[in-house]
Amino acid sequence: MKNILTVMRKEFARFFYDRRMIMMVLLPAVLIYVIYTLMGTAMESAFAPDEEEATIIYAVEMPDVILSALKDEGFSIVYKDEGEREEIKSRIARQEVHLLAVFDRYFEDLVEMYDVRTADEDNPPPNVEIYFNSVVPTSSNAYIRLTAILDAYESKLANKFDINRSIEDADQATVEDRTATIISSLMPMLLMIFLYSGSMGLALESITGEK
Repeated sequence: MKNILTVMRKEFARFFYDRRMIMMVLLPAVLIYVIYTLMGTAMESAFAPDEEEATIIYAVEMPDVILSALKDEGFSIVYKDEGEREEIKSRIARQEVHLLAVFDRYFEDLVEMYDVRTADEDNPPPNVEIYFNSVVPTSSNAYIRLTAILDAYESKLANKFDINRSIEDADQATVEDRTATIISSLMPMLLMIFLYSGSMGLALESITGEK
């Protein structure tokens, strides 16, 4: 019993007075808390759209039925001409504009007259082109919400129009922006791997070293 108490006093003395041991035990726990807090804050700011920022949609030939639905969702609509399409796409790529929606002229009439039974490559349905930037939360959120509105409208019309048919550059995000987004999403995971790897090494050293 005397030897047991001596070992216990030694271990408690080392735990409470050895600075290296205190740092080994407390530092990983503190770092985990700090990193998780920073990760949560960073991800919230990176992926959540800014609620105070008004979502502006540039529209070409937008029909009234879609316009009213978007206004009910709180969007601001700015009408543009077909000739301004490329300029607006460039501004979307530069993250200056949120979204551009291009409709066929007389869209509602074309949808009304279209017969889905005659649909083929030579007789495609009316098309809606939507350009956005996937690395901008406000832009990607506007794209998702606008697509949902169009899908709901289309479901009432038995698939009488398409969205982004044969459009390869709908997403105006640059390769650099996409790469930066991927790296920033991987960095927190890598930090946690490095942190836990270090903690496991310290725990192994404390046990085997003592033995």
